[in-house]
Amino acid sequence: MSNPPNIKRAFRLGIFIFTDIRTGAGTERVAMSIIESAGRDFEIYLIQTDFLDGTRLTSQEYETLSKKCNIVSLQGFNFEHLTKRMNFLNGLIIPIANIFLRFRNRKILKKIDDLDAIYLTSNWFSGLFHLKSGILVGSSHTDFGFSELSKVSVLKAKLVNAGLLYRRISAFHTFPGMESMINFLSNKEVKVFPPLGIDTEKFYPRPSSDVIRMLFVARLEECKGPLIAIESFIKLKLSTKIKVEMNIVGEGTLKERIKKEYANDVIFHGVMDENELSLMYGRSDIFLAPTTCDTFSIVVLEAFASGLYVLISSHLKGRFDDFVQLGYGEYVDPNPISMHIAMENAIANIESIRSKKEEIATYVKNNYDVKIVNENIINWIRDLRNKKHR
Repeated sequence: MSNPPNIKRAFRLGIFIFTDIRTGAGTERVAMSIIESAGRDFEIYLIQTDFLDGTRLTSQEYETLSKKCNIVSLQGFNFEHLTKRMNFLNGLIIPIANIFLRFRNRKILKKIDDLDAIYLTSNWFSGLFHLKSGILVGSSHTDFGFSELSKVSVLKAKLVNAGLLYRRISAFHTFPGMESMINFLSNKEVKVFPPLGIDTEKFYPRPSSDVIRMLFVARLEECKGPLIAIESFIKLKLSTKIKVEMNIVGEGTLKERIKKEYANDVIFHGVMDENELSLMYGRSDIFLAPTTCDTFSIVVLEAFASGLYVLISSHLKGRFDDFVQLGYGEYVDPNPISMHIAMENAIANIESIRSKKEEIATYVKNNYDVKIVNENIINWIRDLRNKKHR
């Protein structure tokens, strides 16, 4: 049924994640954040799969989300290798798998083939979507590491530019520090935005205590660096008489090992809901992010929004240069020795660090708030689609 004259219909935007939204980790939170930010002129379709990599979302949070968007669930994705980073092995497997997945889900996909655009948090599955007149927008959420322009990222970008990979994708959203990607994708439009904004009404500084609190928040997988954070903190406890504590928040395959081997060294919290997590951030002083597998890090932004000083993995160089230049954090090699040295230096300057909490939070609010970043992303996608049909 067509729209009556002079009545503007909502822009129909799909957001694809290759997991079940209840997983509640990085890309799932990106999708939830965009859904929360979309105004009435957007009709959002959350396109999820049946792959559930742990459950961090409560039933109440899922129910609330389902009232704000149309949830479309694809079947047949429940195999373990999808939890790992998309690499070239998956690049051989997934294009073939897409043929079977598209056939299995053909009736569901038919119902969304008139969307105006689909935003992909995983580019490998672009072959699933054959839109009538809409566009596909890729991203760097699980792709294009572009850390110091790795050979794999450069080769992949050249294949994309030559039309041999991701042929259906019209444009790419990449992140700060990945601007070099633009040079290798001259045939595609590339826009640089942070991956998502931070809700600064939820994440903000809280009063500190007489204890210096360290914090680690991430999935408890080796590449996220929880063991590096813990081992560096143990070294710190042995080298200082200052009262310090380390809080570990997360869920993953290292959970039982951490609970068993480090019960006397750190405070383990498991998964927290957003209110508990924001309180934990706000009361902390120093955040550790020794990841070696992220293309960006949402938890780092949450930490900055809460006024924390952040020790950022050198793997993420280029992503948070503005914060580092302003003295709000520093890049550190992701190993226990380097992290320990950085922690010692940070606690030696704890009064200065605490005095900047409000200043750091204000900077995030003015530049990375959810209303600013997410609106820029979805408005850019809408402009791309409109430009195509002028």
